[in-house]
Amino acid sequence: MGDIDRPLTVASNLFALKRLIDNAWRDFQAKLKIMAPSCAVRPSRVDEIFHYVDGDPIVVTIRPVTFLLKEKPEHTRPLLYAVVEGLIHFQIEPEGNFRAIESKTRVGYFVKRNSELAHVFGVHHDFDATHVAHPVFHSQMAPMKEYRENINEVWKERFEDVTNHVANVLTNVRIPSAQMDAFAVFLQLCSDHLVGPKSGRIEISAYRAVLQACSFYQSAYPAIPRLRTAIDQTCFRPHHWYDGSILPSANHGTTTAV
Repeated sequence: MGDIDRPLTVASNLFALKRLIDNAWRDFQAKLKIMAPSCAVRPSRVDEIFHYVDGDPIVVTIRPVTFLLKEKPEHTRPLLYAVVEGLIHFQIEPEGNFRAIESKTRVGYFVKRNSELAHVFGVHHDFDATHVAHPVFHSQMAPMKEYRENINEVWKERFEDVTNHVANVLTNVRIPSAQMDAFAVFLQLCSDHLVGPKSGRIEISAYRAVLQACSFYQSAYPAIPRLRTAIDQTCFRPHHWYDGSILPSANHGTTTAV
Protein backbone atom coordinates (compact mmCIF):
# COMPACT_ATOMS: atom_id res chain seq x y z
CA MET A 1 0.00 0.00 0.00
CA GLY A 2 2.86 2.35 0.83
CA ASP A 3 4.42 1.89 -2.64
CA ILE A 4 1.10 2.77 -4.26
CA ASP A 5 0.55 5.83 -2.09
CA ARG A 6 4.05 7.31 -2.45
CA PRO A 7 3.76 8.68 -6.03
CA LEU A 8 0.50 10.39 -5.07
CA THR A 9 2.19 11.94 -2.03
CA VAL A 10 5.16 13.18 -4.08
CA ALA A 11 2.82 14.65 -6.69
CA SER A 12 0.80 16.45 -4.03
CA ASN A 13 4.03 17.79 -2.49
CA LEU A 14 5.08 19.15 -5.88
CA PHE A 15 1.70 20.80 -6.37
CA ALA A 16 1.88 22.37 -2.91
CA LEU A 17 5.40 23.70 -3.53
CA LYS A 18 4.44 25.13 -6.93
CA ARG A 19 1.51 26.93 -5.35
CA LEU A 20 3.74 28.41 -2.62
CA ILE A 21 6.33 29.60 -5.13
CA ASP A 22 3.68 31.01 -7.49
CA ASN A 23 2.08 32.99 -4.65
CA ALA A 24 5.43 34.18 -3.29
CA TRP A 25 6.62 35.38 -6.69
CA ARG A 26 3.36 37.21 -7.46
CA ASP A 27 3.41 38.89 -4.04
CA PHE A 28 7.04 39.83 -4.50
CA GLN A 29 6.45 41.46 -7.89
CA ALA A 30 3.41 43.39 -6.66
CA LYS A 31 5.30 44.80 -3.67
CA LEU A 32 8.37 45.64 -5.74
CA LYS A 33 6.24 48.00 -7.83
CA ILE A 34 5.03 49.70 -4.64
CA MET A 35 8.54 50.13 -3.25
CA ALA A 36 9.92 51.47 -6.53
CA PRO A 37 7.50 51.98 -9.46
CA SER A 38 10.37 52.76 -11.86
CA CYS A 39 12.03 49.39 -11.22
CA ALA A 40 11.05 46.07 -12.75
CA VAL A 41 11.98 42.43 -13.28
CA ARG A 42 11.96 40.32 -16.46
CA PRO A 43 10.84 37.73 -17.25
CA SER A 44 7.89 38.01 -14.89
CA ARG A 45 5.86 34.83 -15.46
CA VAL A 46 6.49 32.03 -12.99
CA ASP A 47 6.58 29.38 -15.72
CA GLU A 48 9.41 31.27 -17.44
CA ILE A 49 11.53 31.35 -14.28
CA PHE A 50 10.91 28.27 -12.13
CA HIS A 51 11.45 24.75 -13.47
CA TYR A 52 10.65 21.68 -11.36
CA VAL A 53 12.05 18.15 -11.27
CA ASP A 54 9.80 15.93 -9.19
CA GLY A 55 11.25 13.60 -6.58
CA ASP A 56 12.58 13.54 -3.05
CA PRO A 57 13.96 16.15 -2.83
CA ILE A 58 12.13 18.32 -5.35
CA VAL A 59 14.68 20.25 -7.41
CA VAL A 60 13.70 23.77 -8.46
CA THR A 61 15.85 25.51 -11.06
CA ILE A 62 15.62 29.30 -11.22
CA ARG A 63 16.37 30.39 -14.77
CA PRO A 64 18.09 33.76 -15.22
CA VAL A 65 15.82 36.57 -14.04
CA THR A 66 16.95 40.17 -14.61
CA PHE A 67 16.15 43.08 -12.32
CA LEU A 68 16.39 46.73 -13.31
CA LEU A 69 16.99 48.64 -10.07
CA LYS A 70 18.17 51.90 -8.59
CA GLU A 71 21.70 51.67 -7.22
CA LYS A 72 20.55 53.39 -4.01
CA PRO A 73 17.00 53.85 -2.68
CA GLU A 74 17.25 57.64 -2.89
CA HIS A 75 18.26 57.64 -6.56
CA THR A 76 15.63 58.52 -9.16
CA ARG A 77 16.72 56.50 -12.20
CA PRO A 78 17.11 52.71 -12.35
CA LEU A 79 20.48 52.04 -14.00
CA LEU A 80 21.54 48.86 -12.20
CA TYR A 81 20.90 45.42 -13.68
CA ALA A 82 21.08 42.34 -11.45
CA VAL A 83 20.79 38.89 -13.02
CA VAL A 84 19.94 35.99 -10.69
CA GLU A 85 19.86 32.26 -11.36
CA GLY A 86 20.25 29.12 -9.28
CA LEU A 87 18.68 25.99 -7.90
CA ILE A 88 17.09 24.88 -4.65
CA HIS A 89 16.50 21.34 -3.38
CA PHE A 90 13.30 21.18 -1.32
CA GLN A 91 12.45 18.47 1.19
CA ILE A 92 9.05 18.05 2.83
CA GLU A 93 9.08 17.90 6.62
CA PRO A 94 6.82 15.47 8.58
CA GLU A 95 4.66 18.38 9.72
CA GLY A 96 4.16 19.48 6.11
CA ASN A 97 6.61 22.39 5.88
CA PHE A 98 9.21 22.70 3.14
CA ARG A 99 12.93 22.90 3.87
CA ALA A 100 15.64 24.03 1.42
CA ILE A 101 18.30 21.39 2.04
CA GLU A 102 20.66 22.57 -0.70
CA SER A 103 21.02 25.65 -2.86
CA LYS A 104 23.31 27.37 -5.33
CA THR A 105 22.85 30.92 -6.60
CA ARG A 106 24.67 33.18 -9.06
CA VAL A 107 24.23 36.96 -9.14
CA GLY A 108 25.77 39.36 -11.65
CA TYR A 109 25.55 43.15 -11.27
CA PHE A 110 25.87 45.56 -14.18
CA VAL A 111 25.57 49.35 -14.47
CA LYS A 112 24.31 51.17 -17.53
CA ARG A 113 26.57 54.14 -18.31
CA ASN A 114 25.27 56.06 -21.31
CA SER A 115 25.29 53.47 -24.10
CA GLU A 116 27.78 51.15 -22.39
CA LEU A 117 27.43 48.33 -19.89
CA ALA A 118 29.84 47.83 -16.98
CA HIS A 119 30.06 44.58 -15.02
CA VAL A 120 30.67 45.82 -11.45
CA PHE A 121 30.11 42.79 -9.20
CA GLY A 122 29.59 39.06 -9.44
CA VAL A 123 29.06 36.48 -6.72
CA HIS A 124 27.96 32.90 -6.38
CA HIS A 125 26.42 31.68 -3.15
CA ASP A 126 27.12 28.07 -2.36
CA PHE A 127 26.31 25.28 0.07
CA ASP A 128 28.83 22.67 1.22
CA ALA A 129 28.30 20.49 4.27
CA THR A 130 30.93 17.84 3.45
CA HIS A 131 34.26 19.38 2.39
CA VAL A 132 36.93 20.20 4.94
CA ALA A 133 37.60 23.91 5.48
CA HIS A 134 34.51 24.97 3.52
CA PRO A 135 31.93 27.10 5.34
CA VAL A 136 28.54 25.43 5.07
CA PHE A 137 26.99 28.57 3.57
CA HIS A 138 29.49 30.74 1.72
CA SER A 139 29.87 33.25 -1.08
CA GLN A 140 32.64 33.69 -3.65
CA MET A 141 33.19 36.59 -6.03
CA ALA A 142 33.34 35.69 -9.71
CA PRO A 143 33.09 37.44 -13.10
CA MET A 144 29.77 36.87 -14.88
CA LYS A 145 29.95 39.05 -17.97
CA GLU A 146 28.02 36.43 -19.97
CA TYR A 147 24.81 37.78 -18.44
CA ARG A 148 25.05 40.65 -20.94
CA GLU A 149 23.12 38.39 -23.30
CA ASN A 150 20.24 38.04 -20.82
CA ILE A 151 20.10 41.81 -20.34
CA ASN A 152 20.03 42.43 -24.08
CA GLU A 153 17.34 39.81 -24.62
CA VAL A 154 14.79 40.74 -21.96
CA TRP A 155 15.34 44.53 -21.95
CA LYS A 156 15.75 44.87 -25.74
CA GLU A 157 19.14 46.49 -25.32
CA ARG A 158 22.06 46.39 -27.77
CA PHE A 159 25.10 46.31 -25.55
CA GLU A 160 27.85 44.92 -27.77
CA ASP A 161 30.47 44.50 -25.07
CA VAL A 162 30.96 44.76 -21.32
CA THR A 163 33.56 46.72 -19.39
CA ASN A 164 34.54 44.00 -16.95
CA HIS A 165 35.58 45.39 -13.55
CA VAL A 166 35.46 41.90 -12.03
CA ALA A 167 37.86 40.20 -14.42
CA ASN A 168 40.83 39.87 -12.05
CA VAL A 169 39.01 39.36 -8.77
CA LEU A 170 40.28 36.59 -6.48
CA THR A 171 37.69 33.82 -6.85
CA ASN A 172 38.74 31.27 -4.22
CA VAL A 173 37.91 33.36 -1.12
CA ARG A 174 34.95 31.70 0.59
CA ILE A 175 33.05 34.22 2.71
CA PRO A 176 30.78 32.62 5.36
CA SER A 177 27.23 33.80 4.84
CA ALA A 178 23.57 33.19 5.49
CA GLN A 179 21.79 30.63 3.31
CA MET A 180 21.64 32.77 0.18
CA ASP A 181 19.26 30.88 -2.08
CA ALA A 182 17.42 32.70 -4.87
CA PHE A 183 14.57 33.99 -2.72
CA ALA A 184 17.14 35.27 -0.21
CA VAL A 185 18.84 37.19 -3.03
CA PHE A 186 15.49 38.61 -4.18
CA LEU A 187 15.04 39.92 -0.64
CA GLN A 188 18.60 41.27 -0.55
CA LEU A 189 18.07 43.21 -3.77
CA CYS A 190 15.05 44.96 -2.28
CA SER A 191 16.91 45.60 0.97
CA ASP A 192 20.02 47.03 -0.70
CA HIS A 193 18.47 49.06 -3.50
CA LEU A 194 14.81 49.88 -2.87
CA VAL A 195 14.32 50.63 0.84
CA GLY A 196 16.30 52.94 3.10
CA PRO A 197 16.14 55.36 6.03
CA LYS A 198 14.11 57.87 4.02
CA SER A 199 11.52 55.37 2.78
CA GLY A 200 7.93 56.15 3.67
CA ARG A 201 5.40 54.01 5.49
CA ILE A 202 3.91 52.70 2.26
CA GLU A 203 7.30 51.43 1.07
CA ILE A 204 8.14 49.96 4.48
CA SER A 205 4.79 48.17 4.55
CA ALA A 206 5.50 46.72 1.09
CA TYR A 207 8.96 45.67 2.28
CA ARG A 208 7.42 43.82 5.23
CA ALA A 209 5.24 41.95 2.76
CA VAL A 210 8.36 41.00 0.76
CA LEU A 211 9.92 39.63 3.96
CA GLN A 212 6.84 37.50 4.43
CA ALA A 213 6.73 36.39 0.79
CA CYS A 214 10.35 35.20 0.93
CA SER A 215 9.95 33.23 4.17
CA PHE A 216 7.65 30.40 3.10
CA TYR A 217 10.25 27.66 3.72
CA GLN A 218 13.02 26.87 6.18
CA SER A 219 16.78 26.49 5.92
CA ALA A 220 19.03 23.44 5.71
CA TYR A 221 20.39 24.08 9.20
CA PRO A 222 18.82 21.21 11.26
CA ALA A 223 20.27 18.59 8.92
CA ILE A 224 23.87 19.78 9.48
CA PRO A 225 25.28 18.24 12.69
CA ARG A 226 28.03 20.79 13.36
CA LEU A 227 25.55 23.67 13.18
CA ARG A 228 22.89 21.86 15.16
CA THR A 229 25.25 21.32 18.06
CA ALA A 230 26.85 24.77 17.92
CA ILE A 231 23.92 27.13 17.60
CA ASP A 232 20.45 27.01 19.09
CA GLN A 233 18.51 28.13 16.06
CA THR A 234 15.83 26.52 13.93
CA CYS A 235 16.29 28.44 10.69
CA PHE A 236 19.36 30.02 9.08
CA ARG A 237 17.52 31.72 6.23
CA PRO A 238 18.37 35.41 5.91
CA HIS A 239 14.90 36.88 6.24
CA HIS A 240 15.80 36.73 9.96
CA TRP A 241 18.72 39.10 9.22
CA TYR A 242 16.45 41.98 8.21
CA ASP A 243 14.08 44.05 10.32
CA GLY A 244 10.84 45.23 8.74
CA SER A 245 9.41 46.51 12.00
CA ILE A 246 11.22 49.87 12.02
CA LEU A 247 9.00 52.63 10.69
CA PRO A 248 10.37 55.91 9.34
CA SER A 249 10.00 59.03 11.41
CA ALA A 250 7.02 61.26 10.72
CA ASN A 251 9.01 63.87 8.81
CA HIS A 252 9.90 61.30 6.13
CA GLY A 253 6.34 61.38 4.77
CA THR A 254 4.49 58.49 3.21
CA THR A 255 6.21 57.98 -0.11
CA THR A 256 9.66 57.92 -1.58
CA ALA A 257 10.62 59.92 -4.67
CA VAL A 258 11.45 57.62 -7.54
